[in-house]
Amino acid sequence: MCCTDNDFHVDTFLAGKKRWWHLNTSLTMDSFKEIVNYISNPTILFTTVVLVFPFIFPPSDWFEKWHRRLGLHHLWGTKFIVIAMLGMVAFFMYGLGDYNFQKIVLKPDNVPISGLIFLVAFFTWLAMNQAYKNDERLNAGEEYGDLTIQITAIIIAFVLHK
Repeated sequence: MCCTDNDFHVDTFLAGKKRWWHLNTSLTMDSFKEIVNYISNPTILFTTVVLVFPFIFPPSDWFEKWHRRLGLHHLWGTKFIVIAMLGMVAFFMYGLGDYNFQKIVLKPDNVPISGLIFLVAFFTWLAMNQAYKNDERLNAGEEYGDLTIQITAIIIAFVLHK
């Protein structure tokens, strides 16, 4: 017999040891891990992203019509970003009850990445929020009001970055 169960230990990525700070979240955390592992299957994840992406970021008038009909344009409102940020903070706080999540997220190399998750979400929301406001202005017959200021700020930021 080449390999037995005693020769090596195979464990799932999100499973781990429980410590005293484990907030009695094992049942719900295990269920959540199973859902995340199932959704993270490349076939399911890729298919879902390909099907859902054009409805969230509509590339044509047809998708825009459905985007509004489904109410997805509310994703770029102020209420949504507040709820989304609070939800992400709650997720991180709840997740810290899991030993492996805590071990991965609080590792010094990963702390900036955790912060970037919030920044990417915020700046994606900000860009889309401004895009919707500009579209509303254009539909009302107004011109781009502060486009020159935005372009100047981008050029200055680019020059100062080097």
